[in-house]
Amino acid sequence: MIFSWQIPWEVEESGTDGCNLWCLPEIELLVRCASPRQDDAESIRSLASKNLNWDRLLRLAGAHSLVPLLYWRLKGGGGDPTRIPPALETAFQKNALHSLRLTGELLQLQEAFRHEGIPLLPFKGPTLAMVAYSNLALRQFVDLDLLVPRPRALQARELLLAKGYSPYLQLSPKRDKAYLRAYYELMLSSPDGQTLVELHWAITPHYFAVPLETSPFWDRAEDVGIGGQRVPTLGAEDLLLVLCIHGAKHCWASLGLIADVAWLISRRPNLQWEIVLERARAIGSLRMVLLGLKLASGILKAPLPQGLIQITESDQVVRSLTHRVCSHLFSPPDRAGKILRSGIFHMRVRESWLDRLRYLHRLTFTPGVEDWQFAHLPSSLAFLYPVLRFPRLLHKYWMRVP
Repeated sequence: MIFSWQIPWEVEESGTDGCNLWCLPEIELLVRCASPRQDDAESIRSLASKNLNWDRLLRLAGAHSLVPLLYWRLKGGGGDPTRIPPALETAFQKNALHSLRLTGELLQLQEAFRHEGIPLLPFKGPTLAMVAYSNLALRQFVDLDLLVPRPRALQARELLLAKGYSPYLQLSPKRDKAYLRAYYELMLSSPDGQTLVELHWAITPHYFAVPLETSPFWDRAEDVGIGGQRVPTLGAEDLLLVLCIHGAKHCWASLGLIADVAWLISRRPNLQWEIVLERARAIGSLRMVLLGLKLASGILKAPLPQGLIQITESDQVVRSLTHRVCSHLFSPPDRAGKILRSGIFHMRVRESWLDRLRYLHRLTFTPGVEDWQFAHLPSSLAFLYPVLRFPRLLHKYWMRVP
């Protein structure tokens, strides 16, 4: 595929303000810098020499978690280093120091988990930075994502508490099991407040209705070298599947999410594509993967086999959802009706009506923390929480729908 800049057809056809935003030189430069293709230095140099609105560019880079890549491409092969704003260099250095500090904490936590015999798979964060970007400083991340087996989740939480971490949620003992069923992660903060850990026992929440079984991840894990140590993480095929599901859950609202997929594909030319598609198809997430691949190849020029490109283009829903993502990617955030638009997106990215109904049912009737806080019911009346959830959601979001 020839790497040449053009407005994605999905935006061009829309005729909306999204197209006008894509025409901005700051966005074109950011997209080029986010691409894993390394043969576009001249175009980057030309764009960087223009009379850019650097404040806008820095805001966009921060909003899309692309500050490191923007700086690196401008500094290393794209532009005149003297034109790089000091604010961008400072932001890059702060991100690099933050990444190193989080990585040091990850290595300490890995040793603590190993000492207690708790299986641990870090993903995203430092491990993704090394697997996809081969450099801790090139990915912008703010926390550590740690995956443990569901039966060991409470033990893992106790280990973090013993190390001084504080949970964002204070749950009563009777809520622990309910929380494990309804949720997939627990956020904790280090004693100094500088490190946020997301402790996972699943990849997606119960309501998202993606039956991704994580227990095989440990058998298929691979090691990555970080700070002179070997750290286990998801195998490349599992990681790609997880990134595409994660992006779909967030409606691909950030270019940084797309960049993670694009760089992983670029760094792993020997990906077992049939295995990726087979695993996605088995859990009803094939369209989520196809959408992630189409965004990565269409916007950031990630290399895909020709046969796979044809598969992504043959799905009309994937084409329509790509249109939707591109049209909203750089638009100002509109919180009014966000939950409704996200719900519609999540419904459309499913392949079967059964999966859509399962998602809708769980979203509507699976009680969670807000429901427990809304009504403090005794255990004997806990069965009423699903009944109360729908009117609570209706009351909370109805007035926000445009």
